[in-house]
Amino acid sequence: MKANIAGGPSIIFNRYAKRNETKIYGGKLCKTIIGYDANDLYLWALGNYMPCGRLTTIEAYDGIVDDIKAVKVFGFLECDIHTPEHLKEYFSEMIPIFKNTLINCEDQSIIGSHMYDYNQARESGRAKFLADGSCLLG
Repeated sequence: MKANIAGGPSIIFNRYAKRNETKIYGGKLCKTIIGYDANDLYLWALGNYMPCGRLTTIEAYDGIVDDIKAVKVFGFLECDIHTPEHLKEYFSEMIPIFKNTLINCEDQSIIGSHMYDYNQARESGRAKFLADGSCLLG
């Protein structure tokens, strides 16, 4: 299960966005860019119930989703998801699927011109690859 932990997005979904130039949903221009820092949520989470003790595994059963919604089951859930055809356009800019992977930072076609130029301009510490497991794609 640990191999499936990918975290979540923590910055805006485009690598680079500019007011009145970047296109968003439906080709509209982005009028405002706002960033939120969710670090304060860690203190909130620490004040709530946390999974602890020995790991126990239960197989899926009819009604497990209802039990989770009713807070009758507590812990981690591993599941497979897919995007229905009628929602693919809706999620085309930011799909609800995350994957840890290896990214070649020397290939402009992969990381885009802005990040490529930034990486090339760095005298020391220029990245060749972002290591497997350290990059979250969404």
